[in-house]
Amino acid sequence: MDLIKHISIIITIILTAILPIIFLMFLFKKEKKTIIWAIIGILTFFIVQISIRIPILNYLTLRPWFIVNISSKTYIYAIILALSAALFEEGGRFLSFKFILRGNITWFKGIAFGIGHGAMEAFYFVGLPYIKIYYEFFNGNNLLSNISAENIILAGTERTLAIIIHIALSLIVLYSVKKKEYKYLLYAFIIHTLINLPIIIIKNKIFIWSYLIIWTLMLLNIIFKYKKKMKEVF
Repeated sequence: MDLIKHISIIITIILTAILPIIFLMFLFKKEKKTIIWAIIGILTFFIVQISIRIPILNYLTLRPWFIVNISSKTYIYAIILALSAALFEEGGRFLSFKFILRGNITWFKGIAFGIGHGAMEAFYFVGLPYIKIYYEFFNGNNLLSNISAENIILAGTERTLAIIIHIALSLIVLYSVKKKEYKYLLYAFIIHTLINLPIIIIKNKIFIWSYLIIWTLMLLNIIFKYKKKMKEVF
């Protein structure tokens, strides 16, 4: 494996495993209880996605009726994937905020939950696989021969943008629960679906990255707007 791929893997592992921890340490210094919110964010993703949604999808993709009527039809399957991701993840956030995380609500705690949720996703789908591949390389198995350094870096970058999106969606749902205005929960569901659906359907790399960056910038703006909103409400 060449030096560029070594560097690409290290950068991607930093983006998906180490950088979120550094941010959480910073938040912990600001507010001690943010660590609890981050842990619940991690557990929420683990339960709704890894323990429930993904096993359900894996089971369905083996059923003949699902293959014939759903997974073989690109647009229908894309809609199912986008809607189910939004339903499970936004639903998981809602349940966590409604029934588990109580007490003094702050902007920092909402951010910590979003980082925990997004970092768990980043580590599970990107960081951990590349750590395993790197480990296999040092044991004589080069599994990266068909993966470009560009794609390795892009995988880590995409997950970093996704963490920002998860932070924004977490703040929107938290605001919805605490203000008891559930239209904001619907907004989070719609945004989540709108982000995922075109990316699943349209495979053009330029479109995907342009679309993802635009959404990330808009939601980054929302993150800072909610700092003021949450002070007014809580």
